[in-house]
Order: sequence, then C-alpha cells, then structure tokens
Amino acid sequence: MTYQNKNFDNLTLKTESGSVATVIEVDSLGYATIRFGNGYTLRLSLEQLTGLVDSLEDTVRELEEMKHYGFSK
Repeated sequence: MTYQNKNFDNLTLKTESGSVATVIEVDSLGYATIRFGNGYTLRLSLEQLTGLVDSLEDTVRELEEMKHYGFSK
C-alpha cells in the first residue's frame, strides 16, 4: 500500500488578529492533518481528532449559552 494524502477542506478562519488559511487533509495512515497557515500544523489520529471535536462541540454549546444568558462561572 502506498502512502496517499487527500485534501479534505480549505477554509479561512477570521480571528481577532487577522485571517488564517486553514487546510484539512486525511491520509492513508489514518491521520488528519490541520494546517493553520505556514505557522502551525496539527497531525491527529482518529481518537485525538474525536477528542478535539468533542471539546469544540462543548465550547460551541457554552458560547451559545453565554450569548443567551451571559457569562457564568
């Protein structure tokens, strides 16, 4: 089996400090690679990616709650 890499998504994240070109790839070794511009890259297994997605989903719910009810400790 030869190594294969597939570009899965390209997006631009707009942050407080500017825009960051973001590329998401998957490969035949079972990893997802997320590139944030030329400055930072995450290479994650399915288990690690699932943990990150779960955490981001929890963060989205928290921000939605804050939007409606304000910040709570």
